[in-house]
Amino acid sequence: MLSKELRYIIGSEGPVKTVSLRELANLAYGHDSEEAAVINACGGMDPMYHLEHLTLLKAVIWHRGSPSQDPEKAPPKAQPRPSKGIDNLSYQAEKVYALMGFFEHRIMPFPSESELQALARLSMTNDGYRMAERMLSMLPNKIPSKHSWYADDDQFKAQFWDIEPEVQVAGVTDGGALVLDGCRAASIRWKDFPEVCVRTTESGFRQLVAKIAVFGIPGFYAFAVQWIPWLFSKFSASSGQVSVSTSESCQGDNCQVDVSISPAAEILAIVLFGWATVLLILGPFMIAYSISGRILSTEPYLIGVKGAMKLDEASHYLYRAWLSRPRLMYTTSGSVLAQHAGREGDIREGKKTQYDAVRELENQDELYTLIDTSTGTLYYFTAKRPPTVCLFTGREGGLGRFVLCSENCTANELHKETVLRMPTQIHRFMRSCGWLAIGGVEE
Repeated sequence: MLSKELRYIIGSEGPVKTVSLRELANLAYGHDSEEAAVINACGGMDPMYHLEHLTLLKAVIWHRGSPSQDPEKAPPKAQPRPSKGIDNLSYQAEKVYALMGFFEHRIMPFPSESELQALARLSMTNDGYRMAERMLSMLPNKIPSKHSWYADDDQFKAQFWDIEPEVQVAGVTDGGALVLDGCRAASIRWKDFPEVCVRTTESGFRQLVAKIAVFGIPGFYAFAVQWIPWLFSKFSASSGQVSVSTSESCQGDNCQVDVSISPAAEILAIVLFGWATVLLILGPFMIAYSISGRILSTEPYLIGVKGAMKLDEASHYLYRAWLSRPRLMYTTSGSVLAQHAGREGDIREGKKTQYDAVRELENQDELYTLIDTSTGTLYYFTAKRPPTVCLFTGREGGLGRFVLCSENCTANELHKETVLRMPTQIHRFMRSCGWLAIGGVEE
């Protein structure tokens, strides 16, 4: 099959004829473009990469093997064929064993092995192509409930060869789950909004405002209470005027002292106390203004919210600053629900009407919001179950592929719920972990 032409003879005395692989494809498959492209690639007539060849071969074999493409359904068992010493032999993963003929390294067939288990073993044996790792980073239209790592398509319109994996398959469990090595993971916080520490740009005027709000208010009050009588006493002694006068009257054992303050002292006291009161009222706004600079770095958190949350509301819960500029923005292309702002501004950002669009979705019970504080981005996504773990699994299109997973505590496995395209630098804040399994949901 890897040569450019074939030779055949009909009968024992017939002439030997030559047929090219293109002619063979036309004879065998008719006008099927996928099958013809495979033959052209193997014949050296179409320069495609090996991974693209194998992906196309897989699609052809799966397409001609059975009409169903649902990996949840077991493939139809082959008809029993008697052989030497073995009776009633059939294989559930016949399509995978047919595909492995085009790989450099092959696996030993097992009759009881499922199709996806065989595909995972074939990917491990030929780890140069890393097909299973690429499938893990893809978001299919329907995620299988048992083998959630499997994918035939991608909602982001990416192909196998577009994804650069960042993890490696270390094994396959008895249930068909992938055991991954080299993962970086982070937990998703669901219980509340934390107090996020930020570092903003430095400004001398904003620092002065903050110092006035913190030290000026108590300073003015202390000055007005303690030092006003002393200053007026010094002023009166030097000018010969009396600002504070006292009178004493006694009747028996009871004495009464009357203190009177001059109008100038009263005016100064009123001004100082009034200015301190104004600063006390404006104090929270002054503190908010002092931290309203451009954010340089933020304490990293992944925060999950059930349902859809507005951008301004999420920003308020996180930073609690009414006068500060917007801290969050909608994602541009990180989710299948994301919308690009187009020509609304020079900055690449998501469309501000995303909240109104997701509120019109039919199934609101499967709608969630994810807030990434490190980049200040808000994502909307849908999932069957709320994800609790975020895994960094690959790169594609200038962004990282992050798999959001729920936990199956009974089997000690994770289940892929959705995939987001997030800035790659987020993985620096994630923790490197040991082996973990991506499998099915808890039954």
